[in-house]
Amino acid sequence: MSKFAENKFMIGFGAVTLAGAGTLAYLTYQASDKYEESLKTLNAAQSELSFVQRRQPVPSEAALRGLVTQNQEIRKKLDDLQQDFKGRVLPVVPIGKEAFQVQLRDSVARVVASFTERGVTLGKDPKDKDTFYLGYKEYQDKPPEDAAAPLLARQLKAITLVMDLLTDPSLQAGQLNLIDLKRERFTEERSRSAAPDPSAPPGGGRRLVEKTGFSIKFLASDDAFRKILNGIVANRNQLFIIRRITVQNEHLNSPQRSVPGNPGNLPPGTPPPEPAPTPATPGTPGTPTSPAPPGSPPAKSREYIFGKERVEATIDIEVLDFAEPEKRPGPAKKGPG
Repeated sequence: MSKFAENKFMIGFGAVTLAGAGTLAYLTYQASDKYEESLKTLNAAQSELSFVQRRQPVPSEAALRGLVTQNQEIRKKLDDLQQDFKGRVLPVVPIGKEAFQVQLRDSVARVVASFTERGVTLGKDPKDKDTFYLGYKEYQDKPPEDAAAPLLARQLKAITLVMDLLTDPSLQAGQLNLIDLKRERFTEERSRSAAPDPSAPPGGGRRLVEKTGFSIKFLASDDAFRKILNGIVANRNQLFIIRRITVQNEHLNSPQRSVPGNPGNLPPGTPPPEPAPTPATPGTPGTPTSPAPPGSPPAKSREYIFGKERVEATIDIEVLDFAEPEKRPGPAKKGPG
């Protein structure tokens, strides 16, 4: 028998040593895997850090030049658009308050004469023609404020442009009635002691887009209403914006289809039909119908119940004005340094 077999201590020690060596080898292998994984993570982080450090914190020179060019192109397009709008508005021309009164008197006389020629009636009462003054009744006897005269003159030209549409030769004469004309007042029309306009821009500067409005109310045929509306929108001398339209029939109630003594429900104005001749019976001659005597007036034609009424339209119009394009400084040039 071997001496190792007889020595139980040596056998136990050897077994423990082998188990410890196996455990150590397993832990060493596991630690090696974690080390390799940690090393890969560290290398990836170092590569990303190096990439970020090599990048420039600002765009390149070519990118900056592209941004400047794009900004200049956008500004040019905006200025061209603003210049185009500016060319489609009536200019504000300096004028004195007495000269405005003369211009107003001449414009009223010309418009009233055109209305008379084309058969356009004013107001709901014939006497309204004597008080018609294009919405400037308060300046018939007294001049406006000095600061308001140029603005009023431009507004007057815009209103007369629309009034000329009401007397267009393409419209049927005698079918239009201008019921009312109202205009908005300017801040400059108030006296100097009046409170300032809270909506005015700070510093007294002009807004990019300024507007003033007026409204017209008239009776016209449906065809005339469409022509007037299209003429306002397509006007080339002044850019108008139609803010609101209200349209209704002149007569809100439909005409009666039957009247007392009209059992046939004929339209108003239609003559009753001629009585039918008595049919002939055997042995009895029929009743002859006598012809109309010569020179007798022809029978009245039938009238339409619907389709001839006019429409009552109210149009709120805004007159736009655009400020001059702002002169912006060009891009700063770099020096030799």
